[in-house]
Amino acid sequence: MLAKIGSLLAAIAFPLLCLNCISTDSLQIATLLRGSVSSGLKAANINGVDVKADGRDIILKGTVPSEDIKTKAGALALALPGVRTVDNELVVSGDIKVIQSQLDKILLDKKIEFESSKAVILTVSTPVLQQVLDFLIKYPQLSVTINGHTDNTGDAAANRTLSQARAQAVIAWLSQHGIAASRMKAAGFGPDKPIATNATPEGRAENRRVEMIANQ
Repeated sequence: MLAKIGSLLAAIAFPLLCLNCISTDSLQIATLLRGSVSSGLKAANINGVDVKADGRDIILKGTVPSEDIKTKAGALALALPGVRTVDNELVVSGDIKVIQSQLDKILLDKKIEFESSKAVILTVSTPVLQQVLDFLIKYPQLSVTINGHTDNTGDAAANRTLSQARAQAVIAWLSQHGIAASRMKAAGFGPDKPIATNATPEGRAENRRVEMIANQ
């Protein structure tokens, strides 16, 4: 594998020679190395990787299809002249169940709450939304479906519309805080998918919820 990586380096080695031509300014070096690592990964047909650089230290984030490709990406980046360390934070897409469990945990005890019969998020929900925001920042290649649900009180069709609007309100909040809207989509199910009985206040409260589904 390293032999193949070595052949790729030839295609991108020339720009790295400029490391000796520029000042030791860490921003200049970081910009050059980030571009070189990105080019090397593309030449190796490794996609879905977000490359960051802090001086000569490289950070790889994103989602790749296998552990072998994750290892290959880290080795390629580290083999480039000028790179000092590589923090390989790539997530293998086969770990989507792990990612989903982490999302579920965020929303397990802290629900996203709204004004009654409205798609207006209550300020009490800011901490849990911040957790979701931090999670999506951590996994920049991850997309999610945000599902809105209600209890069975009132008209079912109106509740489906309300749950859709609530899901879209969550997308709007996350978008306003830096998450690309293209990474998210909304779905409203109204009362159609209860997780508890609607015969008690407690059960209805459980059914009024927002869920997030991680997509590969």
